[in-house]
Amino acid sequence: MTPGRRWIPWHRNRSAADEALRALQAANPTRVAELTDDHHERSARALYERIVQSPREGTTARRRRFPRLRWPLMLALPAMAGVIAISLVVFGLPGREPPPSAAELLERAAAAVDTGRIQFEEIPFERQVFQRSTQTRRYEDAGYRYTVRRTVEVTMFPGGTAETRSTADPPKFDDAEQLRRWEADGRPALAGTGSSQTRGPVDYRVGPARIGYDEMLRLPQDPGKLAGTLRTYAPATDMFELARELMVAPGLPTPLRAALYRVLAALPSVEVGEQSPERVVVAHSAAGQREELTFDPSTGSLLETRTSRAARPGQPGDQEVVIQAAGLINCIAPETRPSEIVITCADANYLVSELQWRDWGGEQAHATGTAWVNPCDPSCAESEQQPFPARVVLSERRSCGYGLTVYTRVEVIYTGPVPPGLDRNDVHDFPCAP
Repeated sequence: MTPGRRWIPWHRNRSAADEALRALQAANPTRVAELTDDHHERSARALYERIVQSPREGTTARRRRFPRLRWPLMLALPAMAGVIAISLVVFGLPGREPPPSAAELLERAAAAVDTGRIQFEEIPFERQVFQRSTQTRRYEDAGYRYTVRRTVEVTMFPGGTAETRSTADPPKFDDAEQLRRWEADGRPALAGTGSSQTRGPVDYRVGPARIGYDEMLRLPQDPGKLAGTLRTYAPATDMFELARELMVAPGLPTPLRAALYRVLAALPSVEVGEQSPERVVVAHSAAGQREELTFDPSTGSLLETRTSRAARPGQPGDQEVVIQAAGLINCIAPETRPSEIVITCADANYLVSELQWRDWGGEQAHATGTAWVNPCDPSCAESEQQPFPARVVLSERRSCGYGLTVYTRVEVIYTGPVPPGLDRNDVHDFPCAP
């Protein structure tokens, strides 16, 4: 025997041996029922003696064969492996926490919105809400099946007025034959195609209903009350769809965005479709339609929504909205190389236009143009803007939201006469947050 190891005879550890034998017998899917108890007694005793007994010192252990026990053990091992595998699937690895549920992930997103850097109840004075998204939708119209991808840019001003630019790509047909037929027919206008540019009061879709900016601001910010109010607008529309429609719209107050995440968290049938530190996908299916919502769990930024449903003539089927940029901006528009910059956002009495850019996108951007300044003498209403040649330098690039980096300082350098009351180097700071 190995020094320090004590051998315990069979009859003195009978209970432990019985327990070990019962475990092996239970795991054996082909237990031989006709074997007598006396046979099991002898087999168990022999097995126990061989397990606990070690070779004596100075002797060489020789391999022992157990022809009677080999096949029960071989049959038991797959069963035991199956039990272990099922346990790992159900309970997870030891010491590892189970993955968070959809409700937990949505609540985390709501908390991130609550504590975000940019907060507002209403659009602040001399600020705008900006959102750029791509919308891809499937259509069936006039005998054609096709997909349209469009880019939508919305700039919202205090009070709820919005400028919207919508640019559609050419329709992408399901096959080449439909494209040839469409071209042979003279490229007729199809549902969902065409571009537009509009300015006017914004409205928000809540199922079949439309509400204005002021009515949107009055929506409850308590999740339970908010869900009840949304239901009054659209009794027959799925709650996940109602929340999703609002969440993709620009200009929502920060507390309302957080409340919508919590409305989704309270729904019992929402599941996690994908999860990583950068993005989480939650999904919900109802009435033959599947909805997906993708967000950044660390910031609560909405990244993407997707709806899968069958297309009807003239009506969109599958829809995908990808948020490319969203946030709060100042007088300097996020567009690349703008043709003009309004210095006084509130009344536009001071702007620089006809800009010719030498560079863009670096730490600084440089341009030449014409400054138009209203001297407001004797009053702004009674005087007119006057032109002054100038150079423009933009600097202090800052993140003003998701995917939104803008210049926050503009310097107007007058190269000729200087407007009354201004310095030759006129510097203005336009931070994102108020």
